[in-house]
Amino acid sequence: MRYDVVLTTYAVLSKEIHHATPPPDRITRHEKRHERRVSPLVGISWWRVCLDEAQMVESGVSQAARVARLIPRCNAWAVSGTPLRKDVQDLFGLLLFLRCDYFANKSAVWNYMDKASFKSIFGQIALRHSKDKIREELHLPPQKRVVITVPFTAIEDQHYTELMRQMCDACWLTPEGLPLQEGRDTSDPEVIERMREWLVRLRQTCLHANVGRKNRKAFGARNGALRTVHEVLEIMIEQNDTAWKSETREMIMNKIKAGHVMAFAGNIEHRARSALTLYEEALKDTQSYVESCRAELLLERQKLGKSTSEQPDVLTTEDHDTSLDTDSEDLGRIPVLCKSLRLFLELEHACKFFIATTYHQIKEKEDLDNPKSDEYRRYEELEVSWYEQAKAIRRELLKESKGRAQQQMAKISSRKPYYQISKIVDLPGLGGIEARSILETMDNISDYLNAQAKQIHTWRMKIVDILLLPLVDDDDDKDITGDEYDDSLKSQDELYVYIMALRTLIADRGAAVNGLRDTLVEHEMKAAEKQAKGKESNGEERGHAPELVIEVANIRRKLQAGLTGGSLKGVVSGVRSLITGLQWRADSGDTRAKAELDVNQKHLARIQTIATQQIKTIAELEKEQDMFRGTMNQRLEYYRQFQRISDTVAKWKEDLDETFDQSEFDKFESLHAQKKDLVAVLKTKNTYLTHLRTENQNEAMPECIICQDVIEIGVITTCGHKYCKECINTWWHQHRTCPICKKRLSSSEFKDISFKPKDMKVQEETTQVPNTSSTATQASTPGDAGTSIYSSMSETMLKEIKMIDLPSSYGTKIDSIARHLLYLRANDPGAKSIIFSQFSDFLVVLRGALRSFKIGASSIVERDGIARFKSDPSVETFLLDAKSDSSGLNLVNATYVFLCEPLINPALELQAIARVHRIGQKRAIYEISVKRRLEHMGRGSGGAADAVRKKEEDGEDDEIMGQDGGRGERVKEESLDQANSKELRDASVKQLLRKKGDGEIVKECDLWKCLFGRPRTAAVARPVVERDVGRLERVTAAVSRATDGRF
Repeated sequence: MRYDVVLTTYAVLSKEIHHATPPPDRITRHEKRHERRVSPLVGISWWRVCLDEAQMVESGVSQAARVARLIPRCNAWAVSGTPLRKDVQDLFGLLLFLRCDYFANKSAVWNYMDKASFKSIFGQIALRHSKDKIREELHLPPQKRVVITVPFTAIEDQHYTELMRQMCDACWLTPEGLPLQEGRDTSDPEVIERMREWLVRLRQTCLHANVGRKNRKAFGARNGALRTVHEVLEIMIEQNDTAWKSETREMIMNKIKAGHVMAFAGNIEHRARSALTLYEEALKDTQSYVESCRAELLLERQKLGKSTSEQPDVLTTEDHDTSLDTDSEDLGRIPVLCKSLRLFLELEHACKFFIATTYHQIKEKEDLDNPKSDEYRRYEELEVSWYEQAKAIRRELLKESKGRAQQQMAKISSRKPYYQISKIVDLPGLGGIEARSILETMDNISDYLNAQAKQIHTWRMKIVDILLLPLVDDDDDKDITGDEYDDSLKSQDELYVYIMALRTLIADRGAAVNGLRDTLVEHEMKAAEKQAKGKESNGEERGHAPELVIEVANIRRKLQAGLTGGSLKGVVSGVRSLITGLQWRADSGDTRAKAELDVNQKHLARIQTIATQQIKTIAELEKEQDMFRGTMNQRLEYYRQFQRISDTVAKWKEDLDETFDQSEFDKFESLHAQKKDLVAVLKTKNTYLTHLRTENQNEAMPECIICQDVIEIGVITTCGHKYCKECINTWWHQHRTCPICKKRLSSSEFKDISFKPKDMKVQEETTQVPNTSSTATQASTPGDAGTSIYSSMSETMLKEIKMIDLPSSYGTKIDSIARHLLYLRANDPGAKSIIFSQFSDFLVVLRGALRSFKIGASSIVERDGIARFKSDPSVETFLLDAKSDSSGLNLVNATYVFLCEPLINPALELQAIARVHRIGQKRAIYEISVKRRLEHMGRGSGGAADAVRKKEEDGEDDEIMGQDGGRGERVKEESLDQANSKELRDASVKQLLRKKGDGEIVKECDLWKCLFGRPRTAAVARPVVERDVGRLERVTAAVSRATDGRF
């Protein structure tokens, strides 16, 4: 033999299965003509067979595993870095290959084997080496680790703070982690599970606002485009604005309801005057918001370049004209602002209407019997004036829907006269015996279509008459009763029935022309007739205008009874068949057939003309039907809005209360006070978010008008003015007003802001060289044993990275990673990086951002993603998530590993690092952990890895971890390898992950520390003890006072 060693693959082993196993012993009729080829793998006795990545044969039943067992050999080696993935069953395939069949095939042995026996058996057939044990032989380059802390921007910080508040509310906890309810223990499984879900969402938010299903849903786009930070801010402003105005409306409504309670108090003499005060207060608040909404709408119109006016309409037709082919994006925020303005106008209408009603009650109830007196005339003028103001607002509210309805009505009116259905003339008698049946059929169809045309015209005119009825409120002198919507229901029901009947006749006409029946229309007509014939005593309604439904159904049935001749299409088909037969006979010389052929051809031409004309007629009728239906819907929408406005000013009660309902009044006053405080908070938040928008556009540092110094730690008021926090506190305690605009302020109308510059920080850790000893372990490369495993990053390098400009911003974390990658492209050409995250959603978001930054990337889930990363120079990064099984993956061509978030379970992080720091790596490995200041997670894995991972950021406040800053224990590279080997050995990566890509599993003991920066016992047990001790002290003091006789 020429070679001593043969290398092959598992794919080759699988293909050799048919040549390695002997064929079955079968009796054949003839001798074999060709000898069966025997695989050289089984034809040679090998001294040693060595399987690398032996976990590939762990099942023992694959083709590769079967061939591997059949290879003759004296010695067998199985090499694997992950011999166990799930449980001990993974060892059976390896034992079969090693020919330890007794252990592999005896289930009883495994059922009764203890740990000592297992260790004794496998200690004889297995040898385990870890990286730290053979460091001298591997000569691996050192690992250099840098922890980069990037702070939140003000926008991201505001969003995160709001999520933390929502988390505390959802988990029934205070911001300090204390229980809000006495009866709900913090060890409740529901509380723990909710905290886990919120922790996942908060950690996803630290990556990007689009990561996670719930985060995307909160921003109104589950699978929408990737949003930049500024787009996220606009959504936050819009959501807060919606919540602010909604709570404001609730606040005003509670004030109006309190006025209702006062107005219906039968035992209060001047109840109308008392209610008037409350209505006027509600009106004052409402008008301020109406003016604000009008101003916002005017600015938005100017921004979009639309027509503007001093008093913009609630919603003009040009904004929502369906006939215009414009995108909804062209309208900007106009629809949202119009809706807000409309809701506040409804409140203003209600306030003015109730004020007018109150003046009417004062005029009628307070001894003003003389209609000629000045006071009586004054109240009457006030009443009329306020009713006119309410009427003007009502017309403004109805202007848009009324304009749409009138526009549709104008279309109907302009179409007069409507499409005229031409009468079908009977076919002329041209003689001929063969055409007699055709003429009879055509006469029957013609009579049916002509009679139906008359009925269609009748019902069409009835529809037009109803649709052209003037809308209520067209006449300025007509009083509004509040029952306009109900009054229109009768005519609306008749209109609905006539349109349904017209649709049915058009469908019948189509069946008479084309021979195709519309089963859906027929079903609707039959169902309506059946419902109309029902009785109301059984609790079911009879539908729209039941008598009219029965009438039109009978008329339609009578028309249908007159049709016995099929359809025009059938007649055409019959004539063509007849012509075909006559043509054959005429070609044979039959004179009569030739005459008959000429007659039938003329009939065919005439019938085809009639059929074409009727198809056109049906198309025109369907267009008119669509126009009628559209007009009906617009009129119905107008009356629906009219009725909604009427409902807002409906009577509070039919009769007066005998006595003043104090409890009901106090309830509405309390709700009004609560809503007022909430409105103040939301208004302040809106001012703050708007300030963030302008701050992003203007980088100038603001000055405090009180101390004339630059503001670092300050506050912003609801009126939009900024001051130093200490300065405004001193001022407010003395004046309770804004120093600039003199607006009176409450404590809830301040929002903390900070202009103190925040910057990313680099945490560098160096090994502390211990006292040398004779047994000191050497470093992985020649040199001092105390070589640092953590790399320093100079201020110059950090400044160069920060100075890299990006075309857009997707958040500080994504921007920081992108800047580092662009820096590596410029300063370390050809270097490749692995980006690791436990959330696959984030890698999707990051992939989109990297694409916009022109940075090539591939991932493990892509087809040929690994091969492209290894061979394609344009692919600079490889995206790896914790959920993907990356064991055995070799990516030694990468030099940098970016860990996007800190991990509580170090085994997940070590899996990513192990893809690069392995045999074959020639360059130093840089592990760059990109953290937020809100992501300093506690490491709760225990064991040797705890000593390695116990690293805290230095002295910076932490909203998700608290203030547990401080330097961790300084470790050497040898200690790191020992701890990493133990961590990977003890932890199963798959068991550390949640389902559906929701990241790692967090233990209950780590949960409280991650969210509140302290263990649960320290946060929860203390208040319970204090409460019990306080109760005991109070009881003791009471007993002491009773003993001393002080009661």
